[in-house]
Amino acid sequence: MKKHLVVAVAMFTVATAQAALVGRDINGTPVATNAPNSVFLYDDVFNVTWLRDANANGLMNWWQANTWAANLVVGAYDDWRLPTMIASPDPTFSYAGGTDRGYNVRTTSGGTTYSEMATLWYVTLSNKAYCPPGNATCSGAGTPQPGWGLMNTGHFQNLQADVYWSGLGYAPITGGSWGFSTGDGFSRASPARPIVCMLWLCALAMSRPPPSPSQQPHG
Repeated sequence: MKKHLVVAVAMFTVATAQAALVGRDINGTPVATNAPNSVFLYDDVFNVTWLRDANANGLMNWWQANTWAANLVVGAYDDWRLPTMIASPDPTFSYAGGTDRGYNVRTTSGGTTYSEMATLWYVTLSNKAYCPPGNATCSGAGTPQPGWGLMNTGHFQNLQADVYWSGLGYAPITGGSWGFSTGDGFSRASPARPIVCMLWLCALAMSRPPPSPSQQPHG
């Protein structure tokens, strides 16, 4: 049995508009990103659709999060999933960036998206990690770079500065999974799937864009 989610939305504004994000209503019709009836935010650069409410079901463990996503129905769409990423078999930790684990992680290159959450956080929303790119001596405990953290939430709602699950398991650790910290831009591997993390329903990306108005059913 699929679960139907009723999403309460409210209008709010942010200092920086995100041109790559397109608002869609419950039927997939384009609307303003900050419109009261905007339920989805579609990234027209990376072709990913996010649920606008980034905290629609609170804290869940990894298995619960995957199951809930797979059974979720919002409007006409039922193909939700946890956000994905491509990780190397032996991910190296780095403060400086360029790897999959740590700060300033890989986002996109040559048409490949390595991490949907990191791409959204770093590229689409233009947030900055605690440690500046290229600084291998930054330990996360010293002086951070100016403007770091979750400074821009776009027109997402209820986006928390917390750890959100990825749908990818962490191969080097039995039972481990990947997660992403929206508070400081840290991509991490969790050793225990039973722990609870945020379920970013905005980050439950649909594998296809919402239909265009011409594709909508007519009554």
